[in-house]
Amino acid sequence: MFSDSIKGFKEVEDGFMYEIEVKMIMKTDQQIDESVFGGNKSAEGGDEDEGVDAPGCQQVLDIIDGYRLECMDDFIDTTKKLQTYLKKYLGTAVKYLEEHDTPKEEVDSLKETLKKNIKKFTDVFANSDGNCSVYIGEGACYDDYNCAPSLLAWDEDGKGGKMYFMKCLCEEEKV
Repeated sequence: MFSDSIKGFKEVEDGFMYEIEVKMIMKTDQQIDESVFGGNKSAEGGDEDEGVDAPGCQQVLDIIDGYRLECMDDFIDTTKKLQTYLKKYLGTAVKYLEEHDTPKEEVDSLKETLKKNIKKFTDVFANSDGNCSVYIGEGACYDDYNCAPSLLAWDEDGKGGKMYFMKCLCEEEKV
């Protein structure tokens, strides 16, 4: 759902969650924003076009657009609905791990970590005064409960915010 090369990437809440700074960017129909993947065109003198409104430009959130995350606000708009989704998702995740011969100790450790810390995640949503959105990965179906949700806590200006991912539900891939 994201890369650790992103600027503003850090662990929070005693290492339970990743927090990532998200910002609004201008995107053309054919542009790829290299900052999503750790690029820095301003260091190379390439930001001359910043702020130019060209035909086919739109404002998008860098991480959301770059990793094609899908907003679930139509389905998850209350803390109760988020808790319900998480409960069903975690059941699906545990079942998947058990069916794929994950050692019982690892499954039990995951369950214990989530039991002790899940409130930290739901509190981000609950304490946001309605300024929080829920996202899942591209192509994931809400009703399948097969994708860990992430949260976007919007800044007051609505031009960015902070995304939160539960570290224990992220799978590391080396590319």
